[in-house]
Amino acid sequence: MHGALAEGLGADYQSAFVVLDRAGKDLRSRCAEAVDQHQQWARIVAVIAKFLLALHTFVAVADLHGRTRLDEQPGKRIRFLQRTAAVLAQIDDDAGNAVSAETKAGILTVQGSAPPEPSTEEYSVSLQAGWNLINIPMQPADGFDRADVFKNIQSAGHSMLTYESKAGWITLGKDDRLKPMTGYWLYTTSPVTISLKVSGPPKEAKSLDTGWNLAGISGKTAKPAETALSGLSSWSYVVSYDPARQQYRDAGVKGGGSETLLMPGEGFWVYLNAPENLNPGT
Repeated sequence: MHGALAEGLGADYQSAFVVLDRAGKDLRSRCAEAVDQHQQWARIVAVIAKFLLALHTFVAVADLHGRTRLDEQPGKRIRFLQRTAAVLAQIDDDAGNAVSAETKAGILTVQGSAPPEPSTEEYSVSLQAGWNLINIPMQPADGFDRADVFKNIQSAGHSMLTYESKAGWITLGKDDRLKPMTGYWLYTTSPVTISLKVSGPPKEAKSLDTGWNLAGISGKTAKPAETALSGLSSWSYVVSYDPARQQYRDAGVKGGGSETLLMPGEGFWVYLNAPENLNPGT
């Protein structure tokens, strides 16, 4: 190869090879610098990634008083003022008012208290011997919103039941959720009172279909049917059940002038000519 080039270049071929050799060395040097820069950038990216991961972990696991996680604390946000090896942060509320805080290695202490727990109150379900048509007129609290709250009732093998116009009779299992403003049939061999915890009025309206429905009112006081069902335009009949006598009471007819009284802890049958929602408080 050198011989062929020598013939083409003549006496200057040695100079030409010197130039090419220098160019090759320069090219190799530039390539080495590029590779080195690439490796440096890769190391920088890796450091940034580790920093961001540590930052995410810091936000995710920081505990407030009461073991409330920072990312679950409503109305509080964290704003980073400086991005250095030691992360400096300021915590403020939604109005921008700074909250006093003390920063230590791996610990974030916020002066203040955790959000208050939702208030609950006792609610008693009184059952007579035999069949009972009950209603829970308040929102069952967590831990009291499943059918297993009635597991200790001596039911003589009878199931807990409810009814929906489209689905028909429904047998409840112990893990089925209890819905407010819904009628449930329960059987017990002897009178018993079950204590539940409730947390305020029902959160959702009771959906009713065309035909017969098992429902209940919300609140703590008895109401005339005309008042309790005033939010329903298509209801025609309402029938409640007397557990002490183990029989239905006289039916109430819309616009019939009867004084049918609906009790908050009792379920009742109501007949609708069109689907509607029974809203809490009506």
